[in-house]
Amino acid sequence: MKYLGIGGIMLLIVLSTPLIVSIQLISAIQIEMNEEYSQQETLITKITGNFIDALSSSNIFFYKGHNRQPTEFTLLKIQDDYYVYAILSNKGPGNYSMNISGLQYKIATQVKNDDVIKNFTIKSDLADFYVVPGVVKTGEDFSLELTNLRDGAVEVQKTHRKKKDFLNHYSDPEQAHKQ
Repeated sequence: MKYLGIGGIMLLIVLSTPLIVSIQLISAIQIEMNEEYSQQETLITKITGNFIDALSSSNIFFYKGHNRQPTEFTLLKIQDDYYVYAILSNKGPGNYSMNISGLQYKIATQVKNDDVIKNFTIKSDLADFYVVPGVVKTGEDFSLELTNLRDGAVEVQKTHRKKKDFLNHYSDPEQAHKQ
């Protein structure tokens, strides 16, 4: 039987630490969203995690500073991931957050119910357009409604991404949409 010296044990600990940390990060709730939005832009968020309770609209809240902000949004589950989209109308510039609370989830082997908070900023500039719906679950053709927020035409381009990619921009090079 071969014994590891102190150096070998330290090397083993150092090499195994990233694996332990990465497993814990994968299990925690992750909120993917832009850090900045323009006024009236479509906020689109992907939420992943090891949920014990199903995420519902009653678990999601928006705040400006410490004040809850009424915000209409849609929650959609696609496979094991959740998506939220909201039009940031009637929201002035400032620091906001999306909070998930009252939900049990796992981090490694521990059950947690701590609030999960993701901060974002709404800038003073106006978005060129917003899109409804912000997220679509479909295997068939679908349409999106783009509302032009500018006085002139806005050119929008469409890109195709892999099924697992998170879409946060919409475009279609062949069309300029006016409404």
